[in-house]
Amino acid sequence: MSSVATKLMTAEDFYDFVNEPRNRHRHFELEAGEVVKASRPGEKHGLTCTNGIYRLSSYIRQREKGYVLSNDGGLVLEHDPDTVRGPDI
Repeated sequence: MSSVATKLMTAEDFYDFVNEPRNRHRHFELEAGEVVKASRPGEKHGLTCTNGIYRLSSYIRQREKGYVLSNDGGLVLEHDPDTVRGPDI
């Protein structure tokens, strides 16, 4: 039995892939170099994220340090192979 090597995607390749017009309304993450389809969040999820962003932003502003990001920013967590996640907050 022979195995076929599959080329793993880099974070840069993944960025290009998710920004293709055909993927505009689809959600993906990159897990150890492999593309994984992510589910779309619902209303309750959005409300929970909004509340978390509000609280964290207030905390950060009071201390005048750091910042809060939201909306699946594409955070690179690992390299070789690359892992890219879309954190909610």
